[in-house]
Amino acid sequence: FPILRHHFGQPTVEATVDRLRLAAFAAACVALIAGALLTWWTVRRALAPVERTVETVARIGDGALDLRVPAPERPEEMRLLGSSINSMLDRLERALGAEVAAQGALSQFLADASHELRTPVAAVAGHAELLSSGALDDETAGRSLGRIRSETARMQRLVDDLLILASHDTGHRRPHRTVNLSGVVTDAVEDANAIDRDRGYTAQIDDGVRVSGDEAQLAQVVANLLANVRAHTPAGTATVVSLSLDGDAAVLTVADDGPGIPANAQARLFERFFRSSAGGGAGLGLAIVATLVEEHGGDVRCVPSDRGTVIEVRIPLDDPR
Repeated sequence: FPILRHHFGQPTVEATVDRLRLAAFAAACVALIAGALLTWWTVRRALAPVERTVETVARIGDGALDLRVPAPERPEEMRLLGSSINSMLDRLERALGAEVAAQGALSQFLADASHELRTPVAAVAGHAELLSSGALDDETAGRSLGRIRSETARMQRLVDDLLILASHDTGHRRPHRTVNLSGVVTDAVEDANAIDRDRGYTAQIDDGVRVSGDEAQLAQVVANLLANVRAHTPAGTATVVSLSLDGDAAVLTVADDGPGIPANAQARLFERFFRSSAGGGAGLGLAIVATLVEEHGGDVRCVPSDRGTVIEVRIPLDDPR
């Protein structure tokens, strides 16, 4: 049957195979294209958070520090990456904010210090010029010399106060040891009564109150509190200085029956160069108190009172009872 085989046999099988090959090739091409498209779509979808992160980071790099990168729930790696970057940005923003605030405080500090030094420097220069002119009689020249000594001492006190604050700002701390705070306060009250007999300083001091700290700094804390009373209360003002135990803290209180401090000034009482009244001084006494108390791990506050001013200092005990 060669004729039948010729018309219905081998040629038909070859044609079918060719068609199958063509169909398989077409299917393979379609599958390849579909696979490529699916792979492209999957990769694009997977990389979309990365692209958004890169875009956001670029904007943050241009100065938009308030932006945060996306942290999608899926995939887990992108969520962790986004959370880590955002945490880093939060810390960076806080650090930059603290640096800006510190720079502003430093600028204000320098401006205030310059302002405080300007007056005594000008006074010393003026009196020195008068003395150098040779036109003053002995009495006037003596007064000028006295003013030079007075203003020089004032500058020395101001410089000493500024050095204390600068030492605190740079993180320098004196070594601490056990200090008999009862003795320190007792001595300070005796000194205050000797310096100013127009006021009555009464002491109510518990014995054996000991803290860990620097004795000279603690003595300055008490001295500055009593000096603040002398500077801002009239003669005859009664003042009670008490020292007691409260749990694991020593509580030092200086209470006077003077005119008191306005309520709107109490919140700023321990700021540098802040004056609650028109009295003398550079406005550093109570700021130094707050600084030194902080170095001893304590705190200081102005206690609301119906009469006068009450300053309370709390310092941890060396051996809590």
